[in-house]
Amino acid sequence: MIFLLYVVFYEKFLKQYERFSVFVWLMLAVVLIAAAGNLENDLFDVHTDYFNGKNNFYHGENAFLHKILPYIIYALGLGSATIFLVLKHKTFYVWYFLAVIMLLFNYNHSVKKMPVIGNLIVSALLMLSVLNIPVFYVLHYKAQVELLFLAMLVFPVNMNRELAKDFVDRKGDSMMQYETLAVISPSKALRLMFFHLILWFMLFILFLLNKYIAVEAKIFYSVSVAMPLFVHLIRFAGSPWYFERYVKFYKMILLLGLFGIILM
Repeated sequence: MIFLLYVVFYEKFLKQYERFSVFVWLMLAVVLIAAAGNLENDLFDVHTDYFNGKNNFYHGENAFLHKILPYIIYALGLGSATIFLVLKHKTFYVWYFLAVIMLLFNYNHSVKKMPVIGNLIVSALLMLSVLNIPVFYVLHYKAQVELLFLAMLVFPVNMNRELAKDFVDRKGDSMMQYETLAVISPSKALRLMFFHLILWFMLFILFLLNKYIAVEAKIFYSVSVAMPLFVHLIRFAGSPWYFERYVKFYKMILLLGLFGIILM
C-alpha cells in the first residue's frame, strides 16, 4: 500500500518538479524500512502469532539468515535514503531515517506490549509517510494543505485498525503477558475506538469546508469513505464485537482514501 501511495504522490504532486529516478530512492527507502519493521514484528511475535493461529514468516524457520533478514532490509532502506539525500543535498536528514528505524526497533522489542503507545507509534509513522512529501519537497500551499488533511484523516482510521488488531490478538497477547489496552481494559479500548470515529468526522468537516480541496475530491470522500464510516459508526455503537471484520474494513477505507488523492 505504501508503494501505491508513493506512486500516486509522484503522479499527483511531483511529476512536474522531480525526476522519477531521484524520487524512486525515497520511495524505496520508505517501503524497505516499513517492510523491515513488519518482518521484525514477525520475528518478535513468533509465539504470540502461534497462539493466535496467525501466519508468521518465522514459523518453522530458525536459520540465522532469516533472523537477521529484517536488519539487512533496514540497512538497504537506510542506504536508499542516503542516496536520495545525497541527490537532494540534504544529507543531514539521514538522522531522520535513523530515528524512524530506532523507533520501529523499540516498538517491536518492547513498546507494542504497552497499552496505546504502540498503536500511537504505528499510526504516527503512517502519518509521517504522507508528510515525507512536504518535508523533502517545496510544494504549493494548496498541495501542502491537501497532504496535511490526508495525514490527519489517516491517523484515527489506522488507530482503530491497530486497536481492532489488538482485540483479534488478545488471546496470544494475554498468554505472552502483553499489556495492550484490549487485554487490560477492553471497555476503554472500545471507548477509544468510538472516540477516533467521532474525531475522524470532526476532521472531515474541516476537510469539506477547506477551499483548497477540489469539489470532486470532497464528493468522492463523502460517498466512498464518509458514508461507509458513518454506517460503521452506527453499527459499532450497537454491537462492537466484529474485530476481524473491522481490521479488513479499516484497511479498505485507507485504500479508498489513497485513490481519492487523484481527484484532489
